[in-house]
Amino acid sequence: MIGLHNSNEISKMSYTFCNKSLDDDQPVVTLREKGQQTLIEISYYSSEQHKKSSHSRQERDQKDLNTILAFVEKKKQFAKIDSLRNIETGVTSTGDVNAHQARKIGSEIIQNIKGSIRGANKSSLADAIRSLGVCSVTPDSDGEMKYVFDGGSLLQKLPWPEGHTFSGICKLYADYVHRRYGSPTIVFDGYMTSTKDVTHQRRTNGVMGTNVIFTGDTPFCSKKEHFLANCANNQEFINMLSASLESMDCTVIHADSDADACIVKTTVTSASRFPTLLIGEDTDLLVLLCFYAQIEFSVRIKHLSK
Repeated sequence: MIGLHNSNEISKMSYTFCNKSLDDDQPVVTLREKGQQTLIEISYYSSEQHKKSSHSRQERDQKDLNTILAFVEKKKQFAKIDSLRNIETGVTSTGDVNAHQARKIGSEIIQNIKGSIRGANKSSLADAIRSLGVCSVTPDSDGEMKYVFDGGSLLQKLPWPEGHTFSGICKLYADYVHRRYGSPTIVFDGYMTSTKDVTHQRRTNGVMGTNVIFTGDTPFCSKKEHFLANCANNQEFINMLSASLESMDCTVIHADSDADACIVKTTVTSASRFPTLLIGEDTDLLVLLCFYAQIEFSVRIKHLSK
């Protein structure tokens, strides 16, 4: 039904009734309604499903409707009742059934889980491991020391001067690494599909960084923590930084997601041939190193800030 309404002249909605012609199978519209269609320059046509409303189809539809009405009347499904009830069998539920609140309860469970998740007390774990004995092997002074970096710790190491271009910031990192460690190996997390997503979000203290489109010549005009809180920004900057590090003969490895295992395995592989120093802050690195390293390997771990 289609209607036009003018509050000044017409007090009720004017309706167009489309009647089915059984002779020519075309809708019949009154001349008045055709005039309205001409006035507003909009025409109305019968949709495809209406073109098959033959007499036999109407009879079949009416029979189906009567069947449904008889079923509803017999079962009394919609009688007022406080408990849940199966409209087919009439079985009623007990008071503890809450299937109709599945969405609400599920959302509450998820929120409770988020609120109760606590990070492991890694500092205590690290102290407990160190208390068991000496956790490092001093390499020979004549040996060639190799360095493996936790890329995530490296990102947090340097401040980002406001107004510097992103290329300039990358150069700050490359110069710092090359000046202090020569040509080390740096292993970065994969931030687009990381198993550390919850950890990353917790570290940002609820900061939700917006996605930034930038190039090497783009000036940095934000806060570092806000910029890195966005995974897409983080990954794009790592890609740009990797090119700068590689230009300084550094070896860069990109993990698919969480880099901890990749960092330690890279360190252990290096330590099987050369004295190797792992530079990172995460206690997980110490735990994994205790698992993967062999007693004859010359390997140490060092906090980046020390």
